[in-house]
Amino acid sequence: MKSASEGSHDPCRRGFRGHRRIHSLAAIVRDYIHRHRHKTTRELQYFRNLPSLGAAITEAGLSRYRDGQRYKRYSHQRRIPWEALEMATKRLRRANLGGARSFADLITGVSTAVRPVHGIGELYVYDTTLRLGGHLGLLPREVYLHAGAGRGRSLSTTARFQCRRNICRLSFAGSDRMRLRTYCASTKTG
Repeated sequence: MKSASEGSHDPCRRGFRGHRRIHSLAAIVRDYIHRHRHKTTRELQYFRNLPSLGAAITEAGLSRYRDGQRYKRYSHQRRIPWEALEMATKRLRRANLGGARSFADLITGVSTAVRPVHGIGELYVYDTTLRLGGHLGLLPREVYLHAGAGRGRSLSTTARFQCRRNICRLSFAGSDRMRLRTYCASTKTG
């Protein structure tokens, strides 16, 4: 196996974007639209179509989706022990997540419910909230930076950041915001 210094390009390496790095908010938006929006749309559609909130909590809590006749785990949560996912799912079922009025309310509820579970981190909280929000029609109105992405705060001097714990909410206006919001056009709103 070649090392990074020998010029090999590992698509799984953190930050890999072909031969270039992303250095601006506009470039991040373009990269997301080009490489990830279709996957997010498909994921949100899957959760939107689940028959009940209970089913959505089970699928989101266990970080899984049905692929034909079997279940697969979402890649972001593949290293979380199964026991931690089961415990988090039990705690999510007991939380009153159906009463959330916004994505911000929902992420607070999810975080409160699963915070005590060892092995559950901020990326699980965000991904689970996004999946449940897809079912409930509660999608984010801000960009949430998590899992080290907070370092990217220096990309925009005009952006407004609100940080609490390890999650920073980034609010910005203009064409980038409008382009990002288009991914949720096929999901129910609320």
